[in-house]
Amino acid sequence: MLWRALLFLVVLVVVYGEVKTTEINFHGEPIVRISSKKFDRLSIIKMLSQCYEKMFPAANGHAPMHLGSGGWVVNDERSCIQDTEVSYYVKSIALNSKEYEASECRINLNQRYKAIVSPSLNIHEYIHMKDDSVLAHVESTLIEKFATMPKLSEFKWYQLSDLNYKLQCLIDYQDIGQVKLKEDIVEVELERVFDIPHSCGFNRYQKNDQSSIRFTDTQTVQIPINGTFYCRNGRSSTCNRSKADFLYPHYKLFED
Repeated sequence: MLWRALLFLVVLVVVYGEVKTTEINFHGEPIVRISSKKFDRLSIIKMLSQCYEKMFPAANGHAPMHLGSGGWVVNDERSCIQDTEVSYYVKSIALNSKEYEASECRINLNQRYKAIVSPSLNIHEYIHMKDDSVLAHVESTLIEKFATMPKLSEFKWYQLSDLNYKLQCLIDYQDIGQVKLKEDIVEVELERVFDIPHSCGFNRYQKNDQSSIRFTDTQTVQIPINGTFYCRNGRSSTCNRSKADFLYPHYKLFED
């Protein structure tokens, strides 16, 4: 598409309290291409299934897609998987922040003591655990690409090894509280372009005279730069009295 060839991405970079902009041009080239040459059969099937669900919602009455599992059978499964290609294009990049729950939501029911809540052990590793090999590859490719670009090359990614896991948040009587993890992130909006051969059988529901069907959607990748634990007392979107835990508390004596 012509707009891709002209695409300039504005990146917000905070340097010493100032907001500066820099232009990046990807020249319309995909940041990464996904195919069976690099990824296993199950990874391609998973992406095709996601695409199928978006193209043909269940409300339309189409059967679910089940390649080779006795459900809806494709015309030629091997050709379908081998000839499917998904291209990722960068649409926008922005510096942002994101918060995660880093502990249980706790309520203090003891009048004499303050309840203590601390970060769950290795919570940052759990949050950033990658169980999707395609998404992990896309992220690592973005990081490699950023290393060659002005401003973005200055960032050091995943600086989370020095998080203060000894943090203790104190909760007053009848109050609720939780530890939060706030991260500075680079948020990348990607356009995914699926080129799906007719051997996958999608043309049963979408007539197409071309050799393949093309479908486009968007996906956002959030890459952390650094993070900080902090105490969040009181009600929040992830912590309220109805879900607060009161079992097996740790306490600290109220000071006179």
